[in-house]
Amino acid sequence: MQKSGALVVACGGGKGGVGKSLVAANLGIALARLGMRTVLVDGDLGAANLHTMFGIDQPGATLGALIDKRAANLEEVSIPTGEPRLFLVPGTGAVVGAANLGHAQKTKLIGHIRRIDAEVIVVDVGAGTSFNTLDLFDVADVRYVVASPQLTSLQNAYGFTKGAVYRALRAAAHDEAERELLTGSTDRTETERVGHTLARVDLQDAQLAERMRRILGGFGGAIVGNQLENAGQRNVLFGLSRMARDFLGITLPVVAELPFDQGIHQSVTVRKPYLLLRPVGPVAQAFGRLAEHVVSTNLSALRDARALTETPVPVTVKDDEFGGEFAAYLRRDARHAVTWPATLHGPSGAAPVRVVDVSLSGVLVATPVVSVQGDRVELRIQGHPEAFRAIVRHARPGYLGLEFTEPQEALLRQAAESHGPGNNTGPSAHSNGR
Repeated sequence: MQKSGALVVACGGGKGGVGKSLVAANLGIALARLGMRTVLVDGDLGAANLHTMFGIDQPGATLGALIDKRAANLEEVSIPTGEPRLFLVPGTGAVVGAANLGHAQKTKLIGHIRRIDAEVIVVDVGAGTSFNTLDLFDVADVRYVVASPQLTSLQNAYGFTKGAVYRALRAAAHDEAERELLTGSTDRTETERVGHTLARVDLQDAQLAERMRRILGGFGGAIVGNQLENAGQRNVLFGLSRMARDFLGITLPVVAELPFDQGIHQSVTVRKPYLLLRPVGPVAQAFGRLAEHVVSTNLSALRDARALTETPVPVTVKDDEFGGEFAAYLRRDARHAVTWPATLHGPSGAAPVRVVDVSLSGVLVATPVVSVQGDRVELRIQGHPEAFRAIVRHARPGYLGLEFTEPQEALLRQAAESHGPGNNTGPSAHSNGR
């Protein structure tokens, strides 16, 4: 394979302790078990610990050997993990200054990560929102934001995502005039929505606005929830997804929900990845689905957008608006699982579907129908005389997330009642968080 052809995945999240390294390690194993030659890169500069998750005490040469020119490439410092087809590039340890790479050093590191001889490269990104951390995250084709359901984790995940988005948008500027236009727009207020920024830039520089749209459309981000105990904790992840859509202008779906499992803590304690301890069960299945999400990614649009973000420039990120705004997002979207037969009328005609999740603002339907974000559809639920107009907000294989054009209080009440149309079968295995 071409050395430049590896699919690059990043696991970030802003806050330490939410499970970024755990997700990276086990995702690497799941990908290797799909037959992919996979390399894990510990990108937590200055506080690397990914090698300890594989029981490796002294990794030998590390990523730092490339930075200080003791290694010609990252293949020279990669080591086997014990899992077939899975290798590790250990990160730098607790060395003063290791996290403060200069621009030339960072550019060199990013270039060498992209050139690793592998099919998939998984980068475990460090905590925080420093430029180096955000740039390692933005180098990836697929960008996973790892979050636990605690408010501090969610706030840091949002701030981290916002930083990554704004960092990439600033790179859309080709010269000082465009940079000043972007700076004036994105620094205007803390709660500036990217959509408003785009509208303002579009009036003055349509070409710059189009580059910004391409970058947002190809952001390639998704949420991985960790240690979830109940449906309420799942709901906060979907609130984060909606907030990213409305404020940052990106699609950030929830693609994996790792249930709470004491085995996860045990795996860290015994320094052995979870999938090696418990290869079957709900958590193992979630990692398997996450690996399938990686390998099914269509890279062309993402890489077209990534080509516009090669030269990052400084950005200051504020996330103080998160608390109040996020609370409003959670209050409006209580969900109820149902199994209602229905018919979906859309651009490709009418098709039978099954409603599996209902909220005030929308539904999730299980359907083989292929649709795209933004399609306007009409939903007719068996037993209801009226049709519900909606817009497709999320689309993934087998499921569509529909947002009603008007809130449907009566429908939500019926979903909450056990004698509503159809049968309520308890918590749904899937949800778009509408």
